[in-house]
Amino acid sequence: MKKSTYGLILLLLIFTPIMIIYPQVSVNAAREGLQLWLQIALPALFPFMVVTEIFILCQLPQLLSVFFAPLMGPLFRLPGSAGLALLVGFTTGFPIGAILTARLVQEGALTVAEGERLALFTNNASPLFILGAVATGLLGDPRLGVMLAISHYLANLLVGLWYCRRWPPSPSHPSPKQKIDQRLFAHWRWWRARASTGPILGPAITNAMNNMLKIGGYLIFFTVFYRLLNTSSLVEQVTVWIGWGLEKISLSSNLAPGMIAGFLEMTIGCQLIAISDAPLADRLLVLTVLMAWGGLSIFAQVSAFLTPVGISIRRYLPARLLQSTLAVILMQLQLPWLSINVTASTASASYPSAMTYLTNTGLAWITGCYLALGIILLVYPLLRRQY
Repeated sequence: MKKSTYGLILLLLIFTPIMIIYPQVSVNAAREGLQLWLQIALPALFPFMVVTEIFILCQLPQLLSVFFAPLMGPLFRLPGSAGLALLVGFTTGFPIGAILTARLVQEGALTVAEGERLALFTNNASPLFILGAVATGLLGDPRLGVMLAISHYLANLLVGLWYCRRWPPSPSHPSPKQKIDQRLFAHWRWWRARASTGPILGPAITNAMNNMLKIGGYLIFFTVFYRLLNTSSLVEQVTVWIGWGLEKISLSSNLAPGMIAGFLEMTIGCQLIAISDAPLADRLLVLTVLMAWGGLSIFAQVSAFLTPVGISIRRYLPARLLQSTLAVILMQLQLPWLSINVTASTASASYPSAMTYLTNTGLAWITGCYLALGIILLVYPLLRRQY
């Protein structure tokens, strides 16, 4: 039996009696986790999961590798098929980057070693979450979301460059030396031969919903875990210690409860940090850390999707620590440009539903990326260049 299994059994032995002693806390926490899943995770992630599955079933990663190879090869020493995971991971949020990476390994588009490196920098908080839920919904100013997004995404790209360039370039994947338009037309003929969308759309929806149920389970579990943890005096003592440490680095001790929550579940932690009484600059720095870290809930989700295909996650947590450090540095560099007119007076105590913030700048971010991809697919074949 693995050591992790012993740890899980010990955890259950400790928290099962607490659940029995505090049944109302458990029920309310489960309801809270379910609400987060229904109002935020499901509407924000499910459509993109379906699209991602369709991409895989249509073999689009292999086709699009022609376009992504000039970027992924020189910069990250990965094959072009990894480019789709990079694009999707940076536009849709946790844990779709890990899901797509695992599917690419399953389909043979990536080796296990390539998948391990790719997973280190393709899991991010989504633009919808940063620009909509946190900046607009909680902090009350979408301009703050731009600062958070720059720190978050640039730090993750630097993590990718740091890790990937420590390995030799991936061996080139053999491909027929056809003109790109010929390959696209061949793929179109293959698509039309499928006659019905049923064999593609049906499995795509099924796989996406199964993944969403798994994400929902982790979200509810860690929400219950955090709320039960709050019932113990140990959390109060840890809060005091963390608050003392924050004061030593000139940050507000009021951020300690949010940091504890964010260590386990990012969304709850970001909510507590955003509505705290700490100075705005302090809140931005800690929010940057929590989004880069992702929380143990996200780590468990990423592990659940990557481990079954043989991808090791031993470097994932160190990569998140590196991203957190880089993100704080990048945010610190931006703070001098923080306008004195930027306030958080309209901060809200709860997240808006995903339908509320799907109409803000986050949607424009995602739409722009996919429109750019569509334009490339339409225009590039006309150039009739060799691969």
